[in-house]
Amino acid sequence: MTSSLRVLTASTLDSNPSLLLIAADGSKTLINCGEGCQRSFLESGASPSAPSPSPSPSTSTSVRASSVHRICLTHIGHDALGGLPGMILTTADVAENAARDFQRKKGMSDGNGRNGMMDGGNNSRKRKDLSFESDDKSRNGNGSGKGHEENEQDQEQDQDREKEGLADLEIIGPQGTKHFLHSLRHFMRRDRFKIHAHEGSFDSSTCQNENSTTSCNTHIPPRKKNKKMKSKRGRNDRSHDASQNVGFHVKTLAINYPVAASSTTTASSSSSSSALSPTDNDKDDANTAIPTKITTTTTGRTKQALSYLFTTPPIPGKFLVEKARQKNIPPGPLYAQLKAGKTVTFVDPTTKEERTVRSEEVVAKASPGVAVAVVFCPLLEVLGELREADMFCDMEESERKRGDDEDPLGNTETTTITTSKTAAATTNTVELDVIVHMTPKSVFDHPSYQSWCRRFGNRVDHITLHVPETLEARTSSSSSSTSSPDGGSGADSPFCSAVRGGIRRSLLSDEVFPRPRLQVGMKDDEVTSTGERNEKDYINGKNTETMRTIEGCPMMEYHLIPRAKSGLNETTKRSPYAANEIEVLTEEVHRTGAVTLAKQLISTTNFESNGTKQTETGGTNTKLGELIFSGTGSAIPCKHRNVTGMYLRMDNGNAILLDAGEGTVGQLIQSWKSSLPSQCTSQTAIEEYHSRLRGIKAVWISHPHADHHLGLLRLLSERNAICGQNDPIVLMAPPNMFAFLSEYAFISPEIQRGYIAVDCRDMMHGKNHPVGRKLYEDLGVTNCMSVPVAHCPHSFAVVIDGTSFGRVAYSGDCRPSNRFADVAFGADLLIHEATFEDGMEEEAVMKRHSTVGEAIDVARRMNAKALMLTHFSQRYPKIPPLKRSLRNGESLSSQDDDFSIAFAFDFMRVRPNTIATAAILTPALRLLYPGNGDDNDMDLELSKEGKDSAKELMNVPGLFAAKGIL
Repeated sequence: MTSSLRVLTASTLDSNPSLLLIAADGSKTLINCGEGCQRSFLESGASPSAPSPSPSPSTSTSVRASSVHRICLTHIGHDALGGLPGMILTTADVAENAARDFQRKKGMSDGNGRNGMMDGGNNSRKRKDLSFESDDKSRNGNGSGKGHEENEQDQEQDQDREKEGLADLEIIGPQGTKHFLHSLRHFMRRDRFKIHAHEGSFDSSTCQNENSTTSCNTHIPPRKKNKKMKSKRGRNDRSHDASQNVGFHVKTLAINYPVAASSTTTASSSSSSSALSPTDNDKDDANTAIPTKITTTTTGRTKQALSYLFTTPPIPGKFLVEKARQKNIPPGPLYAQLKAGKTVTFVDPTTKEERTVRSEEVVAKASPGVAVAVVFCPLLEVLGELREADMFCDMEESERKRGDDEDPLGNTETTTITTSKTAAATTNTVELDVIVHMTPKSVFDHPSYQSWCRRFGNRVDHITLHVPETLEARTSSSSSSTSSPDGGSGADSPFCSAVRGGIRRSLLSDEVFPRPRLQVGMKDDEVTSTGERNEKDYINGKNTETMRTIEGCPMMEYHLIPRAKSGLNETTKRSPYAANEIEVLTEEVHRTGAVTLAKQLISTTNFESNGTKQTETGGTNTKLGELIFSGTGSAIPCKHRNVTGMYLRMDNGNAILLDAGEGTVGQLIQSWKSSLPSQCTSQTAIEEYHSRLRGIKAVWISHPHADHHLGLLRLLSERNAICGQNDPIVLMAPPNMFAFLSEYAFISPEIQRGYIAVDCRDMMHGKNHPVGRKLYEDLGVTNCMSVPVAHCPHSFAVVIDGTSFGRVAYSGDCRPSNRFADVAFGADLLIHEATFEDGMEEEAVMKRHSTVGEAIDVARRMNAKALMLTHFSQRYPKIPPLKRSLRNGESLSSQDDDFSIAFAFDFMRVRPNTIATAAILTPALRLLYPGNGDDNDMDLELSKEGKDSAKELMNVPGLFAAKGIL
């Protein structure tokens, strides 16, 4: 087995720094879980479309997000936990499905199965509450407040859960983590899935949280391994590799810092970051002044930064099977005894003489344990406490001793590290391999920070994952490392499949499918260093000024175990995009014939909308009205489709969002980036992004499921940073959304006063809109009505009058609704969910969604002029299949229909005079995507019992017509 550290994502316009630590025992620890984190797991197996250096075996296949057993957060913020709710749902559902499979195999009744997962016909990922167990509530002691019998019942339940594969999830984070997890109860629930939460200072080796006086049972076993994989190894070989049982212990360092530091001490201020040159490496610790204590601002608010130290116990030497065979040692128990360090005596089966073999004769020498540090330092004030912390001082001393004990030939004596607080109880022998720095670039480049890094010696590698302080920092993050025509517009997206899909579609019509912008050329494969290693100076004990710095990039891998291969995997330090990416994709698309067909369809079709002649280029329209799809998938983000979100822009340049799933802001910025001039500067891009974010004046959330609203956290945070708290957006949402946001604002105050809360129930058809005047002034909207629909509690469709498209109706998630069709009658544009293909009506009924055909029927009843289909199941990563009779036609509608119908895609942009263009391109899209891959088939087939239940439900008259919803 191997152990490694992977960079999942770095800081880009649509992603945040995250790491995956894979232990030799198979357990996986995720460090930070921002928006899009699940997509990065799916991309981990993706390779560039052009020939490139072959990745290592460990990176050639993707790692499932559900295999993560521990999540560590460095801070509270959308960039650290924006994707956490979705990750919890994925992990819980996979565990639940495994349990159901276990029950089915054992012949047990599925008592909790359909009721627990389907929620009476709802999508299996969507429930309204979440239960978790915090570290200050002992599971087995008196601190739990439970009696002896209840504890025994809990233990029995835990044993049953372990048999069923219901492994728990451990979450470690700063103060406020448990508060955030508790707030999720307003929109998600997993009764059988337990979360163990720890806050602040924590040491897993002692299972003690310094914020609590009670011990906790926190060991979370790794996910069960595939039996087929185990069977590939021989029984003796499997039992003799001791390194595969090595896992990571985690220890945290919690430091409080001010929410908004004063101008004289922040890392981003001119007095601290520019007064000293970042290249001034001659200053030592004594001459470099840095803050040593954290002082609160006038607001008195502080946050907590968590840094981590992951360590393994000493790695046992490998059992040398060939040497054991040479000594005629019989396989079996004797191997295990030798492996455990014992001396064995046995009768040689060949000579029939008694022999004695010592463990060291057949077991390789043990290696020191491995240590990996993750440092989160948002401000220079935090650096003062980092330098004084025992956790890092001990590692500095260890590395100093390691240099003293190593001779020029590379022979190393094991160094013993004794931490100050546990010196009397325990000692660990570890070698610090790498430090990952999650810091703003201005902090990392500061001489004080550089000086501290050099104190660890030049045998420790330093990986930088710079945390953006502002949107400006995100935008300009690539300008210093990559040369390109649009070098200042932001680094490339790590979600390669979606970007490549956008490029392919843009070849059909760049008006409807704007081409995602890519940097030109490959990133530098070389590791950047501040100097070459000077082995002689280091060995002689001199205070070397060199250190090895590696700029982190997505999918980069750093080997930890086996020790002989430790270090950076050079083949992974590369851009995910090939230098000739666009040329290769263009040639590929032309071979399909889709481009030729698209040109024929556009050239031979007369486009008419409201009596106005159209052309492919949009005619003479100069207004700003447009509709951009930031996500068109359902339930969870996948490689090709993000979760639901739409940006409806008015003629005055302001906009309203229709749902805002996880990653909405990042997807929108990537879309806006594609409309920038090719030679624009960073400042031009920043001004455009700021203008667009300021222009979002309202948000509509259709229902409280996570895939429709988790993008609010980044939107409110970044918009407040740009606009302040004097320009709140109008947030129209179900009531439980405001309960969640109110609790979240308690631990993340940057979203406070960023929105005006409007309950969807207060804007139903026939009522006066509570803030109708503001919507008219900001957007020109003359009417905005909510319509209850059948999906989950507090589900609504919306009808908006006065947009640049005219009357726009959006269904949200729902079963087909006659009431919605009546209220929105005559809509100029209907946006309707089409989760399932025709023929899957049973599944649609069970999960309370619609099929493609049902959405078209709603458009007919509504007398809509145009229909955009969206919210596709992730079983259709590219385009849903159609009935055979329609596949070769030029339109999805029948001959009697006089409205346009189009499939929506991520990054798609339509204007009032290009909707017809989008509709007639469907046959070309069919050529572009001739088949549907199963690489993202995330939906579960219904069991026979489930289908029978669906048929019964469909035969019940008026089942979904309760209270006039339909």
